[in-house]
Amino acid sequence: MNLKRIAAVLFTSMFAYGSISSVSACTMVYVGSDVSDDGSSIVARSEDLQKNHNKMFKVHHAEDHAAGAMYTDVTGFTMPLPSHTYRYTLVQDDYTDDGKPEAEGFAEAGFNENGVSVTATVSTSYHASIKAKDPLVRNTGITEESMGSILLSQATSARNAIEILANVVDTYGAGECNTIMVSDQNEVWYMEIVSGHQYAAIKMPTDKVAVIPNMMMLGEIASYPASDVIKSANLEQTAIDAGTAQYDAQNRFLVAKSYMAKYSASNTYRVWGGKNLLAPSIINTVDPDPNTATGMDLLFSPDKKVGVMDVVNVLGYRYEGTPYATDTTGYRAIGADTQMEIHIQQQRKNMPKELAGLEWLAMANGEFTVYVPYYAQLLTDTHEAYQVATGNGASKFNENSFYWNFFKVQELSSKNRAMYGANVKAYWRSYQQKLIEQQKAVDQGMLQLYNTDKSQLSAKATSLGKAVAGEVLGHEKTILKELSAFVDANPAPTTAFVPSLMNGGAVAPTYSFNMDVEPQPEPEKPADDTHKTGVPTGDTTNVGALASTFGVTGLAAAVLFLLKRKAA
Repeated sequence: MNLKRIAAVLFTSMFAYGSISSVSACTMVYVGSDVSDDGSSIVARSEDLQKNHNKMFKVHHAEDHAAGAMYTDVTGFTMPLPSHTYRYTLVQDDYTDDGKPEAEGFAEAGFNENGVSVTATVSTSYHASIKAKDPLVRNTGITEESMGSILLSQATSARNAIEILANVVDTYGAGECNTIMVSDQNEVWYMEIVSGHQYAAIKMPTDKVAVIPNMMMLGEIASYPASDVIKSANLEQTAIDAGTAQYDAQNRFLVAKSYMAKYSASNTYRVWGGKNLLAPSIINTVDPDPNTATGMDLLFSPDKKVGVMDVVNVLGYRYEGTPYATDTTGYRAIGADTQMEIHIQQQRKNMPKELAGLEWLAMANGEFTVYVPYYAQLLTDTHEAYQVATGNGASKFNENSFYWNFFKVQELSSKNRAMYGANVKAYWRSYQQKLIEQQKAVDQGMLQLYNTDKSQLSAKATSLGKAVAGEVLGHEKTILKELSAFVDANPAPTTAFVPSLMNGGAVAPTYSFNMDVEPQPEPEKPADDTHKTGVPTGDTTNVGALASTFGVTGLAAAVLFLLKRKAA
């Protein structure tokens, strides 16, 4: 996007609305393997920035590099490449925005062929006094632009990924404060980069969960075994020198409280939201008011076992039915309209290493989307609809693009959540639950193939991934066509849109081990014009109307973050 245009929009927003809040808005979720419903670890994140922002899901193949070859990104960061880099999946920005087809900027999430998953990043802010002592390394330090690509191409384990990033920050510095999470079949690591050269990482405990907005949250790390901590040499001393060092009652250094900027409502209410869904028994101990905030600890115990569907609900949450509901308060929701893609990364200990990793990928907003499952570490290609490059902006819609179909349905659904969006959400939630249930049978088929001919696993995973994506995209195109017609015909609706896919019982996924080789049935034709005329008799869908997600200060914040993101 043209930098002058971004600056002009930002300038106008500042004068029109008077203030600017948090400049970015991703939300990360962690579920330890001991508290998940199937024994897997779960790492998830929504990538939030702006509407009309195309995302692409691709595979970067393994490469050999000549001596002296360098990795260079558009920000100015550069470092030597190893002699060999691994194959990995990535969810990247649309490269046509920068006019560089070879670029893969903001490779936000993926698995590599070694079974290492990365989600990068949640952007954070540091204290002004820390900035004076150890400022961020602009232009040449590593940033979100390249973290995913660097780690996925080189890491052999989750710990190794943290070691690689720590060495990069030690050597080149960091251009941003960021939080990342990496996992493999055996462990999950969490890292906060808190200034230009300071960082701390821990191996996550398996009996806890976390919901992480755009703020530093790491507490004391002295109680962790030394082997479970990786930190910069001057982490505590830098805070002491800055006059910001804080300690708990046992005189243990507190990382986040020593480095972070002040709390903001856009962050504290997301912490509250995550705890309200996953641990309602402790919600009375959580105060989301940024001026008096309590209960902002990184780790907590859930009230019950947590599954993929629970994480789906967290990442689409708008605080419905609570005093902080976005529709009545304007508080920044977790499930914001500015979500561009969302991913859930599972690591299953009860599966062979080659089959341990599952990545559930959704495009656009978490409220009106569905997460498609992939054996991501095995993939050699993705569905062509994920690879449609269009550039960004409202005029860039392309009917062949996975992202654009889901974004357009989101855009229409959010115009009137009760009348346009409620049954879109209901359909995809039902579909999601069935996909999760069907995954068990698909796993059994993949296990049988693993035991008979492991050499076919990548080809099967790739073919199966394309098949399930194609079916999902076909259903979304049907919804988009029908919803567009309904909105045009009903600008002030009195009855709710119902997709024809819900008529006579919702059309379910046909996800199975043989899905890629069996002809798939066409969705049933609607028996009537229900999708044009409204809710059929007896419909009991709960359709509480919701309002704007982000608010004017959030809009200005997103513009400011975009300025930072594209101004390299």
